[in-house]
Amino acid sequence: MYAIGIDFGTSTSEVATFVAGGVKVIEDPASGKKTIPSAVAIDENGDLVVGNDALKYEGLEGRFVSQVKRLMGTDAEVELGDRTYRPEEIAALIIGKVKSIAEKSLGIVVEEAVISVPANFPEPARRATMDAAEIAGLRVLRLINEPTAAAIAFGAVERRSRETALVFDWGGGTLDITVLNIDGRNVDVIASYGDLFLGGSDFDDSIASYLEEDLQEGGGVEVTAHDALRKEARRAKEKLSFADSEDLYLPAVGKREDGSSVTLDRSLSREEMNRIIGDMVERAGDVVEETLSMKSVEKSAIDRVILVGGTTYVPAVRQMLQEYFPGKISVSVDPDLAVCMGGTFQAAIMRGLVIGESEVVTSDISPYGLGLEILELIGNQWEFVYDPLIEPNTKLPFETSVEYDLLSAEQRAVNIRVLQSHRNVKQRAGEAIDTGIHARIAGIPQRRQSEPHTLRIDFSYDANGMIHLKATIVETKQSITIDFSETEVSLSEQDKLLATEKVRELLKHM
Repeated sequence: MYAIGIDFGTSTSEVATFVAGGVKVIEDPASGKKTIPSAVAIDENGDLVVGNDALKYEGLEGRFVSQVKRLMGTDAEVELGDRTYRPEEIAALIIGKVKSIAEKSLGIVVEEAVISVPANFPEPARRATMDAAEIAGLRVLRLINEPTAAAIAFGAVERRSRETALVFDWGGGTLDITVLNIDGRNVDVIASYGDLFLGGSDFDDSIASYLEEDLQEGGGVEVTAHDALRKEARRAKEKLSFADSEDLYLPAVGKREDGSSVTLDRSLSREEMNRIIGDMVERAGDVVEETLSMKSVEKSAIDRVILVGGTTYVPAVRQMLQEYFPGKISVSVDPDLAVCMGGTFQAAIMRGLVIGESEVVTSDISPYGLGLEILELIGNQWEFVYDPLIEPNTKLPFETSVEYDLLSAEQRAVNIRVLQSHRNVKQRAGEAIDTGIHARIAGIPQRRQSEPHTLRIDFSYDANGMIHLKATIVETKQSITIDFSETEVSLSEQDKLLATEKVRELLKHM
């Protein structure tokens, strides 16, 4: 019996299995590395290629796509060649490639896995990730929050007496900060907060913009190779994590007004890079502060800071954390592999492969609060507002019931909209996040009494961070259940079937 964990990342993905009482991260045979690029491209024959094979096409307009994780849970479309794909389809190709690498290494068919997601992934993005896994042929045992997975890996490697740890998880696309208590085999999450649109790829964009402005200084230069310039910027960032300066060379990056070619030929120092990314590192510090404030945790109460994600290799990031938490930085688990290792350990627990003293017991939270959109009189004006049902950082699983009066006895229908927010206060609906979970009860009979009908909401939030909701008109027993349902930003069942056929056929030839 095998247990599989997958870290589906913005820049790279990883897969591991539990063997001989420990976690083994599986290498990509195409590169010999334990990280697999989360990239898809079109090759010279017009065929789709995934992972390491896709990297050779990076920088070619319309033929390469990465960072699709940032689009999960949206209705965005991804263009490759003359076709468009949903984010779930591109993600399914990446997950399917990772699945195939595991199958070839282990000599088995992989049918289920624990998959990690950012702690601050909203519900639509979680559902989209589960859809992508299903399309790729996987049953998701559990969606596990990335910082929680990293803490499990840390707990499995280092058995410690009780301490309060902060997991600083900064990958290619997202920043997650989680505070938790680790007590030997127990991992108890206290608070989590993050920024879904702040990652190492933003460093790349800023460095590329800086280099472009430098090339254009004095005027008369048009930069044309934007993707290639960004690729060189990323390479420089990685080199400057371990060196004081790096030479950059990129021919034909642009052209002058007379038509002559422009070449990038210069060095970039770590000091320059620190200035370029300084505002983003400062934003990360603000996220740390906000996370601690959610549960009134003092900096001095943090015993250890666990680094996760490739962006934590950047010296300016580590320096910022050292200033916040002197002498408390831990790198005992590889930042690139910690999430995958912890997810795999969780899969082993769920499959009954880890018992007794080796088992790690976790309790997770909902980083977001959840609530309903209701109509409320504010001053002299009716406005749609977010009414909280569950506050941020509540232990999961969670369930509750709440009742509302409809607006009048004559009301014949009611719309239910589920929203998310990091703030546990009533606010205008537009300030909260729309989960895309919408439902409607119609045909409500007029009440003979003058009082309006009562709407009861039975609400639960499971360990995967997925919403289950039943709405009932109390007097008539009319009800509707929302359970992993189709929403405005999710794939319909028909679209999912079509995507499954298309993606699995493509995966056969990879």
